[in-house]
Amino acid sequence: MMRDRSVLLTGATSGIGLETARSLARQGATLILACRNLEKAYRVCGSLLRESGNPRISVTALDLASLRSVRRCIAEVRERHTRLDVLINNAGAFFLQRQETEDGFERTMATNYFGPFLLTAGLIRLLVQSPGARIVNVSSDAYRYGRLDLNDLQLTRHYDGFRAYATSKLAVQLWTQELAERLRGSGVTANSLHPGHVATNIWQLWPRPTWPQKLLQRLITAVMVSPAAGAETTTYLASSPEVAGISGAYFVKRRPRRVAKPATDRRLQRELWRVSEELTGAIVDF
Repeated sequence: MMRDRSVLLTGATSGIGLETARSLARQGATLILACRNLEKAYRVCGSLLRESGNPRISVTALDLASLRSVRRCIAEVRERHTRLDVLINNAGAFFLQRQETEDGFERTMATNYFGPFLLTAGLIRLLVQSPGARIVNVSSDAYRYGRLDLNDLQLTRHYDGFRAYATSKLAVQLWTQELAERLRGSGVTANSLHPGHVATNIWQLWPRPTWPQKLLQRLITAVMVSPAAGAETTTYLASSPEVAGISGAYFVKRRPRRVAKPATDRRLQRELWRVSEELTGAIVDF
């Protein structure tokens, strides 16, 4: 059970995040829903309060594609909370066309990697102060198809939506391995997971889909698992005593799986960390 454990969860308004929030709320966690769409977030918060009977659920604003928003979220969480037992970097995005954020970042990399990197860096002291704290990074098996070029982290050359998504998840895998290494001896663990191929809003690829596009969306999601099934491994890593003390692992269906070679390059892990600190202005000091 998660009673007396505080959890910050990103992307809790739908899909895997919503189901993770629902499970943790029922377990009694003090739950912070960090979301971009506050209107949806407050509706979800109200629903969870009624469903679970758990009064310890709150909302904070967070747009991972904006470094300014991430910094505001960090400041708010630090001000309101004296401990953080679990940080779940769940929110993710997929874009068919290349877009840039206000910071000049490619939006997929900003949302899926740079935002979580800065958020985690800003909350690391709070985590270290909380015995047995955990960091859970929702990745994807798509990382195997990523190609990370440290000289082109904004994906300016030959943009492809799937390749951008895969590359962002490869960055998450590399970062998780390095994070676990740097946290060694601190009492904080960091693990990543593949939730499965889940039917979520991330596959709503077109803002105004034509009927062939709607049909394609239905065909894509028809063979996928439900968000509730997709949330099982996230919830497991956040709450199960079975994984206490395990760090730097990659989980699929609640079981550890060997990390593929592209994500085990120690030099690339360290270099990505260095470049990420420079680009986000993060200072990881604990």
